[in-house]
Amino acid sequence: MAAGEISLDASIADLVIAHGGALSRLRFREGNDKPVTVMNEADSMPAARCKTCGYVVIITDPEYTDTECMVCHAAMPAGLNACPKCGWTYKVD
Repeated sequence: MAAGEISLDASIADLVIAHGGALSRLRFREGNDKPVTVMNEADSMPAARCKTCGYVVIITDPEYTDTECMVCHAAMPAGLNACPKCGWTYKVD
């Protein structure tokens, strides 16, 4: 995982012509690197949000299992879809 910033960018055409966000992009930037487009306004992806802390994750591969919990950083063995320490899960119901 890489720390960075996420932003919702609207194009100049979107602002001038007032398409209502039709050309907006959700972008991620790590440090001083060039921003990467995560999704466009018309895209739809599964996601998960913690009701307690508000943590949001966009799920790009529901079968993917990281080696570390994204919330508490505990070891997360392959094949699990929920953290054995804090219970966080990336599985979509």
